[in-house]
Amino acid sequence: AAARGPDQHAELAVGDVDVDARGLDRLDRAVLDALCRRFHEALDRMMLRTDQADLAVMCTAVQVQNRTGGSLGEVISNIGEVIRERIRLAGEVSALTAEGRLSAGVLIVLPPCMAVLLAVMRPGWLDPLVTDPLGRLILLGGSVSFLLGIYVLNKLVKIDL
Repeated sequence: AAARGPDQHAELAVGDVDVDARGLDRLDRAVLDALCRRFHEALDRMMLRTDQADLAVMCTAVQVQNRTGGSLGEVISNIGEVIRERIRLAGEVSALTAEGRLSAGVLIVLPPCMAVLLAVMRPGWLDPLVTDPLGRLILLGGSVSFLLGIYVLNKLVKIDL
């Protein structure tokens, strides 16, 4: 008899049983998929359901190991080390960009606060911005510039890993 992989054993044992997995979480569904269908197809479906980069790397590595052989424990250990390093790096980046995020927050809050402060301290100073057509145009240009600045600041302080 020829050697069989886990997916072939599952097909022989379970056959074409249709499993209702509505109440199960993602991992349970993946295990049931693995028992009822080919192993690598179950991992592919789990990757599509979760849409997480770390899980995709692990599933791909397990699929390659399943097809080529080798130490699955070593593969998973190496992937765990890579994931831990990514989490550590994400924390470092978050700490290094904290000052930039705080500065962006202050710059975003400052113009509306100044407008309220001026309206309270000197009533009437901002009236031409609302009553005069040129003032409305200046207010519109300032608002567009303000929103563009918010967009640019958010892009500057957000770093994807």
